[in-house]
Amino acid sequence: MSLAPQAHQMIAPDVRLGQRVSIYGFANLYGCEIGDDVKIGTFVEIQKGARVGNRCKISSHTFICEGVTLEDEVFLGHNVTFINDLYPRAANGDGQLQTEADWECRPTLVKRGASIGSSATLLCGITVGEHALVGAGSVVTRDVPPYAVVAGNPARVLRTLPNGDRRTPGVQSGPAATSLPGGLDAGAPADESRPEIHQNHRRQTGSEPSCAAGLLLAGMEELVAVRPAVRKV
Repeated sequence: MSLAPQAHQMIAPDVRLGQRVSIYGFANLYGCEIGDDVKIGTFVEIQKGARVGNRCKISSHTFICEGVTLEDEVFLGHNVTFINDLYPRAANGDGQLQTEADWECRPTLVKRGASIGSSATLLCGITVGEHALVGAGSVVTRDVPPYAVVAGNPARVLRTLPNGDRRTPGVQSGPAATSLPGGLDAGAPADESRPEIHQNHRRQTGSEPSCAAGLLLAGMEELVAVRPAVRKV
């Protein structure tokens, strides 16, 4: 099951686990399906009916609810949140607590190779296209086209990656520098001056302490440029 057994895992017997799955401490999984070579970080919850494809990476504190499907090679940053009910209520009109029969589960699909930045929230009933990039803190309210770079609340398209280009915008390929404008590295840990801290972080959470999880996108000023001007009265 897990390459790095951790204390306080809650993995229900009805979970279908693939091969070489790493699940870190305080994860809660029930009724879901997990593919091969998946990494699941600390404090992740995956509910019944959710499906995770092969070679996905799910960072700590992420919530994947019923109705969510992740295709192969999807990356989720820290604290990514999905929802599955457009009109949530605790009780019915008569004051009785709602049951599963009282609401509709709306599915969400994240397609192959897409990346979702830290603290993004995805409303239900949408599809995130292949190799799309969702910026940190975004609220995604509608479908994201394949290879699109989106950010903001609500998330808007900033640009489209060249077809077949999986790299982060503004990141050079190869062993050369991989920093985004603003001086933040996209591929390397933000600070390796304390290697023992990074080693402990990787062991406990299964993730790199890197700003890559946040998907700090080049060209965020484009988002500001599309906002309507505010007229002072």
